[in-house]
Amino acid sequence: MSLVTAEKSCFSDEITHGVWKLSMRINQVDNVDFGVIHSRQLEVCKTGPLRGRRETFVYCLSTSSLISDGNQFPVDFQIPKANEVVTLHLDMNERRLVLSVDGKNQQQSFSNIPNRARFVLQMVEGNRTAEILSFEKVAHVS
Repeated sequence: MSLVTAEKSCFSDEITHGVWKLSMRINQVDNVDFGVIHSRQLEVCKTGPLRGRRETFVYCLSTSSLISDGNQFPVDFQIPKANEVVTLHLDMNERRLVLSVDGKNQQQSFSNIPNRARFVLQMVEGNRTAEILSFEKVAHVS
């Protein structure tokens, strides 16, 4: 679909309802953060790291942690190997974010996602690329 390099961050359009899925393949997973941010945080996240930001809900692979509202929590989720398919499932009806690695849902997830969110991907160091495999709305509940 598209290729994102380490010099860029990927931010989706604003999402307010429905169930969405973002799938990607990352060549090196260390120093890669991804998840969702509140839409109003878009500009500040473009200028600096996601970690430590309010209203961010991020999986931080290099430290095996979840970062929520600027707080970091160690967790035991499967760290993807290089080139495995990583998928974020964002359910705005339940305001929940779930990570899956090669089709296996991870136990740790985020709840209380902001009502206006955007997917985000940040690669901190050079020589990192991510291939965006799909970005789609998979369900909608009125």
